Amino acid sequence: MGHKHIYDFSAGINRNWKVRLEKAKELLAGTDMRINAIAELVGYQPTYFNRIFKKLEGITPGAYRESAGTPENSWEESSQGGHPL
Repeated sequence: MGHKHIYDFSAGINRNWKVRLEKAKELLAGTDMRINAIAELVGYQPTYFNRIFKKLEGITPGAYRESAGTPENSWEESSQGGHPL
């Protein structure tokens, strides 16, 4: 029984992340909001958001935005020293 409880908890977290990621993708593609602001809006610290977004999507949030055709504010793409990717 204990295993099922842990599994259900984990599944809930995964669904929650998926909803947040979809909202972030919508904002990246449809707005020119700063990436750090989008990260915070969907409930994540910018450095964590950038790392997890890349892990799950295979590209950075800035690259996703570029591929969607929305102008990028490259100076704030990365929280790692503020350097554009």
